[in-house]
Amino acid sequence: MFLIIFSVISLVIAGILFGISQRFKYFSKQGIPGPKPKFFFGHTKESYLGKKNIIYEIDDVYRYSRGKYPFVGFYASLKPYFLVIDPELLKKILITDFKVFRNNDFSKMVSKRRDPILALNPFFMVDDFWKEKRAEVTPALTKNKLKLIYPIAIDTASKLIAHVDEKLTKPYDIKELCSRYTCDLISSSLFNVDAHCLTSDNPEIYDHSKKIMDGIIAAYSKSCPSQMFPKESAAFFKRLTFDAIRHRNEMSFKPDDLLNHIMMTQQKKIFSEDDLMGQVWTIFMDAYETAGLALQYTLYELARNHKAQDKLRDEIMKNLDDDGKHITYETIMELEYLNQVFYEALRLHSPITYTTRVCAENFEIDGAKGHKYQMKKGDVALIPFYSIHRDPDHYPHPESFEPERFDASNGGVKAFTDRCVLMPFGAGGRICIGVKLANVMIKTAVVEILKNYRISVDESVPYNLEIGVKEFLNVVTNTLLINFQRL
Repeated sequence: MFLIIFSVISLVIAGILFGISQRFKYFSKQGIPGPKPKFFFGHTKESYLGKKNIIYEIDDVYRYSRGKYPFVGFYASLKPYFLVIDPELLKKILITDFKVFRNNDFSKMVSKRRDPILALNPFFMVDDFWKEKRAEVTPALTKNKLKLIYPIAIDTASKLIAHVDEKLTKPYDIKELCSRYTCDLISSSLFNVDAHCLTSDNPEIYDHSKKIMDGIIAAYSKSCPSQMFPKESAAFFKRLTFDAIRHRNEMSFKPDDLLNHIMMTQQKKIFSEDDLMGQVWTIFMDAYETAGLALQYTLYELARNHKAQDKLRDEIMKNLDDDGKHITYETIMELEYLNQVFYEALRLHSPITYTTRVCAENFEIDGAKGHKYQMKKGDVALIPFYSIHRDPDHYPHPESFEPERFDASNGGVKAFTDRCVLMPFGAGGRICIGVKLANVMIKTAVVEILKNYRISVDESVPYNLEIGVKEFLNVVTNTLLINFQRL
């Protein structure tokens, strides 16, 4: 009996091992190049064992393959991906043939049963559901609505300055500062409430926002969907939203702002509560977390590079309005060097380090030396923003902060985005919905800070930053301490 049981177990184990070995032949059977994967771990042993973020292992394979192949086979543990390197192929996937690749692979992170609100965020949606939800949110962020947010941004930035003035005796953690600023600003813009993020030590909105982001990070680190929204935080934001709607309905004058857009959409579409909250949290999350990260890295690079900081401050001071206090909305959106600084900081520190696209039908792609390959329906393309933005073929001295590389003489930012070598907010049909809102929030804060302070990186901060092992977004383990010196 023992021999029979042992034989059965041995056969089962052998079958499993054989199945795994066959998984790792997915690309080699098709003649697709790529470094040899390690058994079970593929190309992601270090991240699987919790030693480094997966983007660094993606980057290792990218560097190995750069200049040799337009794409290679990459295994995240047992899952195969087409790691895309060639900008022309990137452009096909993200823009030209977007209809074939309109879905990403992140929808599997979210449980519709456990997180019905987050499941209605377009980032996690697929097919026509994604298209419909994105179309509902996009009109909330038109130029006219952003102009209405700009005075709120200036007011919030003034609170930020007052907050920093209280902390001038020691270095300040700008992760904390930037997330408090963006949380305060989007709360005022979306709910018409003062979140007190810059005037209170433990503001309720800020605490619940952090709990939700912690839940997203925890879910990302697991292999199966788990609840991201703590129940108490979901209930808090639902109560906050409907209190804001109730108050707005009592007003005689209703401004055409973010909240009004959501209310009008609810009336037209006959939203459920979850539909409405999905739209609210889509705007809130993009503004709070994505813009917060983008702002902290913009300030970090300016604090690290004083020549760029002085040049930008000079541009700002020359463009102040007649009272010498602020810059108009139209002018701040047109400041050339501010825009160059913004995109150079995000080239080095994209909020999302990579994305994926799922192939919806068989699709022929060009390989090296004229070879043709076919991506099959269900195959997944992996697009490494982090690696593309640091590729010396696209950017001389790629690790250096050089905003001038986006000068008009080089075609400006557009020349790089058109070639699909600059994608800090993604590209094509699934580009981040909040990119324009982020521009307003970040540039307003940068202008107000540089008007008032000279900033420098504290000597305790290492030069090379390290993205956290389990982080889904570009969140570093280092505490980014900045010194603020009043001008």
